[in-house]
This record gives sequence, structure tokens and C-alpha cells, in this order.
Amino acid sequence: MKRLYQLVIAMALVQSASGQAYIPFPLQNAVWNVTYSDLQGSLTHISHFDIVYFTEGDTLLNGNTYTILKKNVHEYAICIAPWNPGCNDYDLGITYNTYVGAYRENAGHQILLIEPGDSLDCVLLDYGLATGDTMIKNCPVNYYEMGIAVTGNSDSTLLLDGLYHLRQEIIANFPGYLIDGVGTTFGFPEPLTYFENNAVLNCMLVNGITIYTSTGDTVCQYGFAGITENKAEQLEVYPVPATDQLNIKTTAGHLLKKIELIDLTGRTVLQDHPVTATVTLNTNAFVNGCYFIRITDQYDRQTIRKIVLQ
Repeated sequence: MKRLYQLVIAMALVQSASGQAYIPFPLQNAVWNVTYSDLQGSLTHISHFDIVYFTEGDTLLNGNTYTILKKNVHEYAICIAPWNPGCNDYDLGITYNTYVGAYRENAGHQILLIEPGDSLDCVLLDYGLATGDTMIKNCPVNYYEMGIAVTGNSDSTLLLDGLYHLRQEIIANFPGYLIDGVGTTFGFPEPLTYFENNAVLNCMLVNGITIYTSTGDTVCQYGFAGITENKAEQLEVYPVPATDQLNIKTTAGHLLKKIELIDLTGRTVLQDHPVTATVTLNTNAFVNGCYFIRITDQYDRQTIRKIVLQ
């Protein structure tokens, strides 16, 4: 029996000054480029996945037309214990054309998914919510960890298709947004997310045209890398390993809004709100070892980097 995970979303549904209307979820020719890491289960490695989700035609199920969703996955094992002899990064290969499920949008603007092996659909995303509504998320592929608190701010964001999309803020252990016509900034349909499993929607294409990117770039590649490489070029974290201090610098003219240092248990041991392009953290007080640094810029775009203190 599937477990139900509840997510309470307090949203203020507003319409922008541009008078934007609801933008339907894409049912054809859509691609989502996602980066996903699983930080659980190993003292020496994390599992890292570059994932490309894509639509591939229609299918008729239970008397309704659904869009077929598939994915290509490139998996890596990334060493988080470089002091351990023989701890290296490994390329675990690519799997292609894995069937994820079939989805449709109903009249209430819910995105319903039928997962492999199931005959009934479940709610994957819900764009029909009003302030204070409760969204029942019963798709295990997109589950929620208990204890997530959600608050609401809504605005309109101008995406690369030239349209204003309603953007509803989701405050969880790993904050992000639900965006009309796109999905969530956590990825699609990745977990919404607790720290140990962090997913990021890097970019999205519809009909071969870039609609959304997390980095502000104008090109989304149908494939692996591309956006991830651009992210790395826009952010410098050094030195690694660090001893007394750690420097974080943006190279694209953006300001750093929040810096969080997180240990391997998921505990935030340091938080800073610099609002500058360059930050220097004093790391003398922290135990030597591996940490993750979560960096949020002025546009609420997030990047996680692995660092070592010694």
C-alpha cells in the first residue's frame, strides 16, 4: 500500500500587472534537465545523477489520453572522503529510455501520473490550489518527508518564452517554487526534498526552445552537462581543502543571499546572509572533515558544493 505524504501549502494566488493567465503544463515535446544527489547510505561516496526527462507521444489509459514520460540517467559515485586511500569518483554509466510513467492534466489543473505497474493515477503536481489548501501528494516517485513546513508568497516571473508564469513559493527543508507550465524548481518529478536527497531543475525545453534555466542562461541542452558546467563557471569555492577560511565568489555579477555550511548528518552548522558577491567564512571552529555548502543567490537559485575542512 502506498504511503501518503501531506504537504500544506499556504499560497496567495495573484495575477501580475501584466495580467498573465494560467499557463498549462506541457503535454508534448518537453524536456527537463535535472541534477540529483543522494547523500545517504555511505560514509565515503554520494550518488550523483544527471537526468533528462522527456515526453514521448501519447497513450490511452482508463479512457483518458496521457503523455508518456521517459528519462535518460547518467550516474556517478562521488568520493566525499578524499583522506581515505582509494576513495575515487566513479562513472557508473548511462541508462536510456527508462519509462517513468504517463501523465495528464485534469480540469482542476492537477498533474496526474500513472506509475509503472499501476492502473490508477496519483497527484504529482497541483496548480489548482488557493490560500491555505492542503495538497495530498500520493505519488511515491515524488514523495515528501514529514516535518516540512510551507508558507506562501506568490508572484509572476518572466520566463524565456516571453510569458509571465505564476510562481508559488514552497518553503521546505530545501526551499523552491512551483511554476506554472514548468513544474517545481526541485526537478520533475524528483522528491521535494529533504536535505539528503537534493534535486535541482537545471533547465527546461518545450518544442526545442529554452523556457526556464536555474542559472539565467539562455540555452538548455538536451543531454548531460551544459547547464551544470555553466553553473560551475559562475561560482568559485576555494581553497579545497580549506584550513582557516573558505572563500565563495560569484563570477557572473550576482549577489550571494545566503550561505549554509552543512555536515554529513544534514545539520546546518553555519549560516550567513552576506548580500555581497564575495564571502569569506572563518572555518577554525569546525571539526575537520567533509561538509556541504549550500549557496543561494539573489534570485533564490541554489547550488550545493562538497568541501573538505582540515
